[in-house]
Amino acid sequence: MPSQKQLNAQLIDAAKKGQLDFVQQAIQSGAIINTIDDDYGRTALIWAADNGQLEILQYLIEEGANVNAESPGNITALIHAAAHGHLEVVQLLIANGADLNVKRQGQFSALTYAIVNGHTEIAKLLTRYHLIANLDMSIPRLPLPTCIPELSSYWYDCKDELNKMKEEDSELYNFLVSKRINEQVRIWTESETIRNIA
Repeated sequence: MPSQKQLNAQLIDAAKKGQLDFVQQAIQSGAIINTIDDDYGRTALIWAADNGQLEILQYLIEEGANVNAESPGNITALIHAAAHGHLEVVQLLIANGADLNVKRQGQFSALTYAIVNGHTEIAKLLTRYHLIANLDMSIPRLPLPTCIPELSSYWYDCKDELNKMKEEDSELYNFLVSKRINEQVRIWTESETIRNIA
């Protein structure tokens, strides 16, 4: 019977290599899901996100892995996925509560890494979620991403949509702000049909 240390090492190694069967086997045999490796201080979930292993990531989340675990330097799975251009991984992490505001060493967020590495679709997704999460747009919460003209334009489009909602239905807007119901805001801002029905 493998020791706890061996099971944990098997989990980390399988996540690094993208071996879902071995990840499942390690977890079912008792590996600690949020264990960190000795070399890099990363969890299996962080390794899966870094390498774009969507199925492994989904399985680890379903089994209770911490989506906001940090490796040294405050580097989360979301930061790794955004930096490496793994759009579906970023979407899955956000859908499962990943914190968009964590910054590597207090300086660089997932959005920063997406912009710097030219991952425009990820940058657009993170821009929308940042604006939705921080509905009080009178106080800038993020530097305007001017280094990608398309993203700068998208930033303003998102702000315009949120302002439009605020003007058309201030009661709903204020309710959402008070409850921080980000998913409903996203649905509202992305669906003209819902706005027309409302």
